[in-house]
Amino acid sequence: MSGEVASSANSSILLAPIEALADEDPGFAARLRNALGITDLGLACQAGLDPERLRLLLDTTRQHLGGEGGALQLAHAMPLQSLGRLGLYLLSAQDLRELLIDLHRYWPLIQLGHSRLEIGIGSEQVLIGFAAGATPPGEIERFAEELTLAALLRLLRQMLGEAAGPFAIVYPEGSAPRAEWNDLFGVASRGGHSRLALELPASALDLPARTAQSAMRDTLRGELELALVWRREQQSTSRRVLRVLAEQGGALSLDPAEVAAELGLSPVALSNQLRLEGGDFAALLDSVRRERLLHGLLAQETPLEELAAQLGLDGIEELSRQCQRWFQASPSQLRSDALACGFDARRGSAHEVEQLPPAPQTCRALIALRYMEEADLDQIVEVVETDPALTAKIMGLAGSAFYGARKVRDLKDAIGRVLGLNELIRVASVLVAQQSLKPRDCAGFDLLALWTRALATGHALGELLRPARPAVDAEELRLIGLFHELGLQVLAHRAGPQLSALLQEVDPCLDEASLRRAELRRLGTTRHITGSLLLAHWGLPSETVRALRQLDHLLYDPMAEAPIWLRLLAVLSRYFRLRYQGQPVDVERIAIAGLLQRAGVEVEPDSLGTQLDDIMDQRQQQAETLLGA
Repeated sequence: MSGEVASSANSSILLAPIEALADEDPGFAARLRNALGITDLGLACQAGLDPERLRLLLDTTRQHLGGEGGALQLAHAMPLQSLGRLGLYLLSAQDLRELLIDLHRYWPLIQLGHSRLEIGIGSEQVLIGFAAGATPPGEIERFAEELTLAALLRLLRQMLGEAAGPFAIVYPEGSAPRAEWNDLFGVASRGGHSRLALELPASALDLPARTAQSAMRDTLRGELELALVWRREQQSTSRRVLRVLAEQGGALSLDPAEVAAELGLSPVALSNQLRLEGGDFAALLDSVRRERLLHGLLAQETPLEELAAQLGLDGIEELSRQCQRWFQASPSQLRSDALACGFDARRGSAHEVEQLPPAPQTCRALIALRYMEEADLDQIVEVVETDPALTAKIMGLAGSAFYGARKVRDLKDAIGRVLGLNELIRVASVLVAQQSLKPRDCAGFDLLALWTRALATGHALGELLRPARPAVDAEELRLIGLFHELGLQVLAHRAGPQLSALLQEVDPCLDEASLRRAELRRLGTTRHITGSLLLAHWGLPSETVRALRQLDHLLYDPMAEAPIWLRLLAVLSRYFRLRYQGQPVDVERIAIAGLLQRAGVEVEPDSLGTQLDDIMDQRQQQAETLLGA
């Protein structure tokens, strides 16, 4: 069996019955510890076993149980709660049809091996089994397959009861059926089939489930979707390549052939898999170099010659060219900006960049399409379809009241007729941030307020300056406004208790510069610098990344040179923060009118206030719709 027999996320499924076996037999417990190289099985399983150790766990347990029928003995002793939240979700289905849809979608979350699950629905029977491979399954693969079917059998019996009719286990031709199916579960088994499968009558499809709970399904679905997205991200070829590059010591000089060999792939297979995921090796290497360069420069420690060598770049000149391309700033400018802002990566975390959540590939691909002159709707749909969770949410949002409650036929219709690429990018960005940056232990943090401000600031910035035809186009301004306080959610995710303490001690009506100083004192960084790190890590356009650094510098030094649109962004952000809190905003409204006049846009302060309030009301409705998706 492959070293990637299973994922670490599945080790908890086996924990209870195997711990019970180990408690009964000290010799078995010792063999497990020796085979896995661990001292405490419970702690190791809770932390998650890597694929190789999980393979050893299965094999050692199989040998201890005698091989023949061992998986069935283990499944018989396995508490159903070992299936965790997924087991509860499957049991909460309305009927067998709904459960089969769930099983097909969420199967990777309980998969113990690489055998591919297949579900067949005929006129007389339903088969839940495993596809026949080019070669017969080995002993460990069969152990994992039988263990899975036995667990599903117990779950289906609890869900449907005796009314479902007789269950049966069928084995592929050449494999001997296990007598233990009848001894332990009272189920007949027979051979001569094309694959190992659990068989039940088709009449069971429409039987109501005894365990149906729609409220539980609604509660658990979001968690399972997040787990599925995380698992796919971790198992993607792009993610595996990034892990190899991240572990590379010395110079970042690996070529695709070396990385392919490390992953057990041919160079051609590696290239094809990356292309299917919408990327390539050069772009991944580029992103790792960009991340390390940013951290190296902000840490203020590594000489440029040494930093260039570490990145596998040909000297300081190439390092400077790449820095200019990535951040629209020279290395010295980037360092001086950080120092002027009072930011020192050593004060916050020596691994500030590395600890940030991974780049969402779908968002990056969508943003890349925005800058393609000939990107068409089919390309956009193809990118979104790679993320089933996002696809489902986009379809739901397109039919929501905020977007006109339109009836959409399919994803292409939802994007083309309702959203459009720019709105899709904004929607996807909010959804991705909501999934990957959940606040942790951060009382007082208001996610709705954050995204209301972000959406309102971006929308107002783009719309108010549109008549002035600024150097930065309106859609780019909306994107910068959307992301301008994303760092605050990063801090709520990574430093929740510290941010919570800060929120409790400061006056929410403080001016932006005072808030910035409080963040720097308490957290060692600021929301805008943290946001710029995340956006650079995610590969967003360098203009957006640099805008957040410039915004932070402007708050540090209000006399610093800055474009009108950046000053307007700072004032709009404060306006919507105070307005959301129900505080007076007369001073901010007059400041906004003055900045617009300097940009050549004539406005009346009173009508401007009405316009801004309308924008905030609309964007709050949008934020409520997106966060509730």
